[in-house]
Amino acid sequence: MKINIEKCYLVGWDGHNARVELVLTGGYVEPRTVKVESNKFGDKMFRRNLRLAIGRELLRIRREVAA
Repeated sequence: MKINIEKCYLVGWDGHNARVELVLTGGYVEPRTVKVESNKFGDKMFRRNLRLAIGRELLRIRREVAA
């Protein structure tokens, strides 16, 4: 099952935490908006942790859709 990230918006940034809003479509997923939060410092670590947080959210949605 494929889930596409149509759009990704940076909703908030306080210097340490980022909140990102994803617009998801595809497969069995009705279009929805999901908020993801990353909470680590450092430029490289921030990007890595944001990617991991988005991946965790996509896995959660896949499990939810599969059930």
